[in-house]
Amino acid sequence: TNPSITALSGGGYEMAFQANTGTLITIGSAGNKNWGLGMKAGTSPSITGLSNGSFEVAFQADTGILWSVGSVNKGAWGLGMKAGSSPSITALSGGGYEMAFQADTGHLWSWGSVNKGDWGLGMKAGSSPSITALSGGGYEMAFQANTGHLWSMGSVNNGDWGLGMKAGSSPSITGLSNGSFEVAFQA
Repeated sequence: TNPSITALSGGGYEMAFQANTGTLITIGSAGNKNWGLGMKAGTSPSITGLSNGSFEVAFQADTGILWSVGSVNKGAWGLGMKAGSSPSITALSGGGYEMAFQADTGHLWSWGSVNKGDWGLGMKAGSSPSITALSGGGYEMAFQANTGHLWSMGSVNNGDWGLGMKAGSSPSITGLSNGSFEVAFQA
């Protein structure tokens, strides 16, 4: 598993990780907490700083269900996730947050303040999506499609980039100040 870290709007940072006990832990400027919530083995949490100075963490629970915890929500969303995949979360410029994940159906889903549902797009098994907020509003997701190609979906660009990705790898995406985004991936 991999830890996740975010800057907090009031200064400082917060980290989220899966402890060697299998539970979710957050540590940093906003406080240290063992949430006592089991995470699925081999998955990683994702954390984002919110505009009110707090944070929100998305993770796959040991039940295989998407969860988020933090100042806005604490609980199961009742949405099944693909085994071995991890969610991604981003704070939106207009407030709230959005999560992206591979559902247990193998499809790309987003869930949060803006959208709740299935994008109807197959993802490569063993990969996870990445999501970023855009400075002009909305969000963009990058993922490895079941074709093995890099795709992006969201507010700016929707479609196949025609670029092959290494099997079992996942892309990373970030929003830029001009309202666009940049994606990094393993070819």
